[in-house]
Amino acid sequence: MEALNLNIDLKDTDTSMPVLAAGNYLCSIKEASPVPNKAETGHNLLVIFSTQEENETNTGGVANAGYQFRKYYPLQASENPSYDFKRDLAKLYDAAFNPESDADRPEITLETIASLVECDVIVGVKITDNEQYGPQNEVRSVKAVG
Repeated sequence: MEALNLNIDLKDTDTSMPVLAAGNYLCSIKEASPVPNKAETGHNLLVIFSTQEENETNTGGVANAGYQFRKYYPLQASENPSYDFKRDLAKLYDAAFNPESDADRPEITLETIASLVECDVIVGVKITDNEQYGPQNEVRSVKAVG
């Protein structure tokens, strides 16, 4: 057997993950579940959005359908009195359930959280630069389809 000769130069290899360009993407909600927040002072709603189509990445490649974005929604008020945690949750519920009015918006319960899964929404993302991990997609908006 011939000896394996490896001389692979890794010096200029980009190890960052490709991300999708800033824009709006048709997604399905793949997962929605309450999880403890980092400070362990309450809970967040973790929502994982999954693209339904192939999309171009920031490096010119292609991300297959199923590329995921995640967003954490606080489930309680923060110490910042000017931040209304319910606002983003209401926008998520409006996008997923498309109620006719604010009065028809369902309450947040474990059952309605579970029913978010498989809802189709339009997810607006931007690219942020993370010092440790490089470019990352950040969910900036969630809207109803149509």
